[in-house]
Amino acid sequence: MGRAWLVRSSFDVQDSSEDFRLFSALPTIRFILDRGGRVVLLAHRGRPKQPVNSLSLKIILPFLGRHLGIRPAFFSDFDFPNIRHLLRASSHRLFLLENLRFSAGEERNDPTFAKNLATLGDGYVNDDFAASHRAHASIATLPKLLPSYCGLQLAAEIKALGSILQKPKRPLLVLLGGAKVPEKLAFAEAMLKLADAVLVGGVLGNTLLAALGREVKASPLDLDLLPAAKKIASNPKLILPTDFIWDEEKIRDIGPRSVKAFGEILSQAKTVVWNGAMGIFEDPRFAEGSIALARAIANSDSYSIVGGGETTALVRSLKLDSSFDLVSTGGGAMLEFLAGKKLPGIEILNQSR
Repeated sequence: MGRAWLVRSSFDVQDSSEDFRLFSALPTIRFILDRGGRVVLLAHRGRPKQPVNSLSLKIILPFLGRHLGIRPAFFSDFDFPNIRHLLRASSHRLFLLENLRFSAGEERNDPTFAKNLATLGDGYVNDDFAASHRAHASIATLPKLLPSYCGLQLAAEIKALGSILQKPKRPLLVLLGGAKVPEKLAFAEAMLKLADAVLVGGVLGNTLLAALGREVKASPLDLDLLPAAKKIASNPKLILPTDFIWDEEKIRDIGPRSVKAFGEILSQAKTVVWNGAMGIFEDPRFAEGSIALARAIANSDSYSIVGGGETTALVRSLKLDSSFDLVSTGGGAMLEFLAGKKLPGIEILNQSR
């Protein structure tokens, strides 16, 4: 019987639809199965504080069976002695453990939980870039306990994002939007040192506009970060919208002049990194800015990378994902990697070489 590999996969999806994260996990699983190995899949969904059926990984089973030709055997709890017994007794080659975050030991980075996981396999593969910035048990401690390697999807993301940090083709432009101001403000600050221009919309854009004293009325912004925003708001590399789509005294999208100006700037780029929509794209009334810029990037000759849940959902809904060089499985992890931060899940693999 082949060696058993614990594969940390990216299954953090909303539902059982054929999400690109699920497809991104398949090559590594196939690679091991095709070479006679056994695979024990480890993953999480959501941020549960206790087991909840709506976040069970059971919904992934049909997808895996359909695309791998083998329906995984499913372990619904963390009864490790029983799991070890079943693994030894079974001739099955593909297994899936329940949502790791159903155990408090995962997010606490509990060494005992990691040791118990380690007893289920002979080696470890991290293929979950999206969670690699988390110092959790299956990401940061488990690799210390077994021979550990980088999965195919994780390797592809490191290579693509690493090229941005090392020798990007210029002009290098960054397009930022969305709602998560703290992490994106820190990222924008880092990118202003690396990129040729940083174009900003969304709630971060509102916050930077307010920091400059511009009128944003009742638009959502992060008041706590206004002092930090003021430090970069006047940077000449920072490009903010000049007109907007308003609704109920709130900025809901960038306006047509800004769409045109951003599009013209992006058309000159040799490298583009995009994270975050320009407006509330779920509402068709406020989607035009994001849609127009998605198409502008897709139609350009630039080396383009897109990441973040809402942004990748938009790109995929427009069927433009094949026009991007990398659709990253990670949002926060992508921002931290490009900002030069050390990601625990990647650093531990580097140390184990």
